[in-house]
Amino acid sequence: MATGKVQYRCDGFYPIEAHNVMHAGLLFALQMARRLHGPKARCVRLDLHGKLEPRSATFDALIGVPPNGEPYRFTVLIEQL
Repeated sequence: MATGKVQYRCDGFYPIEAHNVMHAGLLFALQMARRLHGPKARCVRLDLHGKLEPRSATFDALIGVPPNGEPYRFTVLIEQL
């Protein structure tokens, strides 16, 4: 039975709750930036790659320690609870 809550998943990370899929994408990109580049790393840019699907969204991010960054592409799965 669905409760109306949404959980977002991304390979290599614990599931999260967020305001929407873009917010979830930003949170996952920030986690990856900090995992790869340390606690001062940021997500410098986040763009939707292609179109938003009903159950997923793929993002292109630029992550790292500003002003430098490296490209990172990932998919967020949308799961209704």
